[in-house]
Amino acid sequence: MPVLSDELVAWLPASHPRANDAAFPVEALEGEPFVVTMQGQDTDIDRLLTEHGATPDFRFSTSDAYATWCMVEASLGMSINQRLISACWEGLVAQVPFDPPQWVELGIALPSLADASPAARAFVDCVRRLACDE
Repeated sequence: MPVLSDELVAWLPASHPRANDAAFPVEALEGEPFVVTMQGQDTDIDRLLTEHGATPDFRFSTSDAYATWCMVEASLGMSINQRLISACWEGLVAQVPFDPPQWVELGIALPSLADASPAARAFVDCVRRLACDE
C-alpha cells in the first residue's frame, strides 16, 4: 500500500517578511517568535525542531491547532503544522513550505481491523482506494 503523507508548513502572519516567499528555510526558525501547539508531546513540531536543532523563541503555547492559527493571524508569532490541518480555515495566515521540504507520514491505528465497526472498516477501505489513486 502506498504511504500517505502531508507536508509540514510554516504558518506566518500575513505581515511577516517571509509570508510571500516560495519557501521558508528551516534554519530561519532559530530565534523566530513562535506559538507552539502541544509542546513536549512528541508532536510533528517537536520532531522537526529536534531533528534540525532549531530553537525558536517560544512565546506562547496552546493545546489546540485552531487557537495557534488565530494567534499567528494576530501576529503573536509563527508556528508549524501540517497543511491538511488548516485546509478549510480562512484568515490572514500564510502557509509557506519549508526548504528543505518536510513531510509527515499519515496512518490509521485500530486495535483490530477484524473487530472494527462496519463504519471504521468502510473508512479504511476508502482511504486505501484514495491512496491507490495517488
